[in-house]
Amino acid sequence: MKRSLAGRRILLTGGSRGIGRAMVTELLNHGAHLALVGRNEAALWEALGGAAGWVKVVDFSEPRDIEALADEAARALGGLDGLVSCAGVVHYEPLMDLNPVHVSEQMQVNLLSPLSLATAAARVMEPGGDMLFVASTLGLRPAHLTAVYAASKAALISLSRSFALELGPRGIRVNALLPGVIETDMINVLRPDPPAESSGELAEKLAQQHRELAALHPLQRLGRPEEVAEAAIYLLQSNFVTGTLLTVDGGLSLGT
Repeated sequence: MKRSLAGRRILLTGGSRGIGRAMVTELLNHGAHLALVGRNEAALWEALGGAAGWVKVVDFSEPRDIEALADEAARALGGLDGLVSCAGVVHYEPLMDLNPVHVSEQMQVNLLSPLSLATAAARVMEPGGDMLFVASTLGLRPAHLTAVYAASKAALISLSRSFALELGPRGIRVNALLPGVIETDMINVLRPDPPAESSGELAEKLAQQHRELAALHPLQRLGRPEEVAEAAIYLLQSNFVTGTLLTVDGGLSLGT
């Protein structure tokens, strides 16, 4: 039997936009009680849409106070049943031209902050709790200009499976979602960075890039945030699924 999410107290990071925002909507539709963390307070409250909840503005590129979030969320919600880690950042750069600041930011936001938060959450999470990490298919199959992002997501995938091993005896399930190319702000960047051009020229080049990316998929289109959120609900409701990697990529990783 699927686990009901009604009344489940869940801390979600990166909830102000993109995949995280879509997950907020799905979780609220299933009756979950949410604590949201992100960079834009107004957008977080807007995501809640009038539902009761707790929000906090946090920059995951700064490691300060990350661990305290789990305790704060648990106090605000009266306990903690789940953690959904969506916050992420990407910089598209050739390996030979990596910006050290961008390298540090991607590793901190995509790996080190989720590690700190998940460790803290495990200490306060109720037996039978859930953790879900949003990784990427790039963590299994890197693409041009994504070396550091892909490396951070590969490490996050490994981390999710280690958490599943260690927390399983406490009845806490841990899984990872691996989205492919999804229609979010992350793909609205030309790769590599273009020279200065008019807004019209940039818009056309970006549209062409989207068409080329869509053509790489057997389904011949890009994914939508709500489709990733639907997969997240499956993992959060499946009582005997832990340590799994669920790919949501329209067949992109088939390599066609």
